[in-house]
This record gives sequence, structure tokens and C-alpha cells, in this order.
Amino acid sequence: MTLILVAATLVVVAVAILVRQPASGSSDYRPRDARRSDGDDRRPLRRPRPAQDALARRLTTHTERLRESRRIRKQQYNDAARAAADAGGPDPCGETVFGETARDGTVSGHLALALDTWRGRDFTLRARAVGLGWLPFVEPPEHVETAEIADMRLRRRYRPDSEDQAALRLMQADENGRLAVLTAVVAARLHQNPAWHDDLLDRYQARIDLDAEVRTVAESAAAIRRARRILGSQPLGPRASDPEIVNAYIDKSSGLDQRADALTDRVLAFLTYAEGVDRAREQLDRRAWLDATAPIDEFESRVDVAFDRSVADHLRQRAADVPHSPRATSERPRRSG
Repeated sequence: MTLILVAATLVVVAVAILVRQPASGSSDYRPRDARRSDGDDRRPLRRPRPAQDALARRLTTHTERLRESRRIRKQQYNDAARAAADAGGPDPCGETVFGETARDGTVSGHLALALDTWRGRDFTLRARAVGLGWLPFVEPPEHVETAEIADMRLRRRYRPDSEDQAALRLMQADENGRLAVLTAVVAARLHQNPAWHDDLLDRYQARIDLDAEVRTVAESAAAIRRARRILGSQPLGPRASDPEIVNAYIDKSSGLDQRADALTDRVLAFLTYAEGVDRAREQLDRRAWLDATAPIDEFESRVDVAFDRSVADHLRQRAADVPHSPRATSERPRRSG
């Protein structure tokens, strides 16, 4: 009986030891349930990823640089627009430098050209001769584009429809679209400037193609807008941790940003050119005044001055010999016989 009790005791002790034995490689002799309750089986902390962190910092730095570039370009536009408004005075074309329509709701030919280019339309379709084409089964006359027709089309004023008005508002809201509007309005002013139609610019080979300049700026502004819409905003989520996507975004957005800088510089240079034409107009006014006053001979004027003064002195002497009192008049000698 004693042996049976001893054997039972040994079995109980062995089972207790087995239950308290820790997992392989562990020095924790607490029960398995206690170890679970302490959270020792939690997942290990995520290891730092230096590559992803550097990518995020690069993306943040790039975004801040783009924001600063946009701020500088906006300030340049505001300064240039104010200077153009102050220099232009009352606008003969009706619009302000910010592209609003005139009081009668019309726009100049150059602003209509910028609108059509922005919308991808053909400006030469405006102001074409229709003949009797408005009648059924009557074809409009064949159009032949000439320099006179092109100049007439730019001189005309156009009443924008609802789509043109929406496009104009969109251009004014776009960073580069408003540069196209500013270029068009200043070009319309130049086209009304008498110096533009003088041969002075031709003699100095300083004339440029105004409608080509307006068209090119509007095309570039629309292209930058389309490219930015395709590119979208900076990568987020899983894309922000993809080096290939982040690098491609940085390269493409940097290229578009440099393109916007170059377009802004081009428009500022065009405004400087317009200021030069205004100074040429002052020279033309000066030359016109000199030409108009050239027939006036200074020597003849001095001769006339001397003669008129001599006559004036002679008249004063004769005036002194004229009797003024009634007594002098009654004492005049009487004729005899």
C-alpha cells in the first residue's frame, strides 16, 4: 500500500513539472496561460524603412517647391497686369487687362482668337462671307483667306456665346490661361496703336506677328492644363511608397513647372515689347509735330516781328499828330474864297 502511494505521488509531481515546462528556447517558467495573458505573444514592432521615409521626404520637398514656384508666378502676373493696366489707360478695345468684356458684352478679335485656340476651334471660321448660304440648298461661297481678311477679322468685335463666356472664366481661373488672356488684350491694344501701322518698326526690323504670338501662348497654356489634369495631384496611398511612380511624378511635374516658368517669362517679355512700341508712338508723335511745324520759318518770323514793330511805332507817331481837342479842331485855318 505504501508503494502505491509513493508511485502516485511521483506521477503527480512529474505531471506538474511537465505542465510548468517553458517553450523551447524560453526561460519563462510561468504557466502557458499566464504568458498569453501578459501579451508575450504579440507581433513584433514594424522595423523602420529608411527607403520609404526618404521617398516621402523627397515628395514633400518637391511639393513645397512647386507651391513656391506657383506663388512667384502669381505675383509676377499680378505685377505685370497692374503695370499694363496703368500704362494702357482707357482701353480702346473695351476689355481690361483681366479680360472682362466691354460694356456692350463684346470682345476684341485677339481675345476671340485666344478663346478659340484655348477651345481648339478654328478662328478663321469667324466672320466669313456666307452670301446666300443661309438659304436652303444654297452653298456658301468658297472662302479664300487673305491678309486683308485676316486683318479685318482681328479688327472686328465679337459677342461671346455661353460657351465662350464659360471658356473665358476658365481661362481666368487657370494659372496659365490668364497669361493667354493678358497677352490677347495687350495684343489688341498694340493693333490699335498708330505706331504699329507705321513703317518705323519695319525699318528697325522690330515687328512681330501678333496673332501668332497670341495663338502660341494660348496653345501652350491649354497644353499645360491638359498635361496637369492627366498627371493629377501628388501620389497618395500605395503609390506614394512606389519609387518608380514617385520619381516619374517628380520628373513630369518638374518639367511642367519649368514650362510654366518659361511661358510666364515669354509673356513678360511680350509686355516689355509692348512698352517699347508705346515709346515708339511717342517718337512718332514727336516726329509728326516736327513735320507739321517744319513749314514755319523762324527767319521770316523774325522779319515779320521787326516789320510789325516798326509799323506799330509809325502808327504811334501818327497818332500823336492827330488833334484830339475840340478847340484845336475849331482853330483850323479856313480856306480862302
